Amino acid sequence: MKDFVEQKEWTQKLKGYYPDGGMKVLANGEYIVEIHKSSCRWGESIRLAIKRSDRLPIHSWADIQEIKNKIAGIDRVAIEIYPRNEDVTDTSNMYHLWVLPIDFELPYQLIPYKCST
Repeated sequence: MKDFVEQKEWTQKLKGYYPDGGMKVLANGEYIVEIHKSSCRWGESIRLAIKRSDRLPIHSWADIQEIKNKIAGIDRVAIEIYPRNEDVTDTSNMYHLWVLPIDFELPYQLIPYKCST
């Protein structure tokens, strides 16, 4: 996957919609990622709004994981939320990851397993 580069014109345009100033837009030719800094009772977090440049659906979990790793780091946990139906706004096949604060641990996690043959 190509490296991401900040899209300063897009960042400036979107800051008009998000006046808190804690956001920027990155792109790599295949994906566009909006980075929104926020905080919650757990600490500082980041919301990554990810979409393909051609607006087609993303079918690759590995691509989303790589985007999270490149932007937020390999040691950060992120979650994707599927909201109540009344809160859905699906206009551009955009996927939202909330990257949790550094060293934050969820009360549940995936446990790697070994498959013996």
